[in-house]
Amino acid sequence: MKQILAEHIGKTIEIHYGGPSAVRGTLEDIVDGVARLKDEEGTVVYVALDKIQAFWEVKEKEKPLGFVVK
Repeated sequence: MKQILAEHIGKTIEIHYGGPSAVRGTLEDIVDGVARLKDEEGTVVYVALDKIQAFWEVKEKEKPLGFVVK
């Protein structure tokens, strides 16, 4: 997983790690089995690589899944 994920450093990705749980942000680094992402508001999120079930690169025009509050 680390090698595949490392190819996406600097790109915006969405990571799913079980059930409806997901995080989206720019992948900044991978250190000691943990991926560090930064979301649009600047919040840093850390995800253990062994918990990741799926991830993909997000295109700029895509909207996050789930509820949208207006």
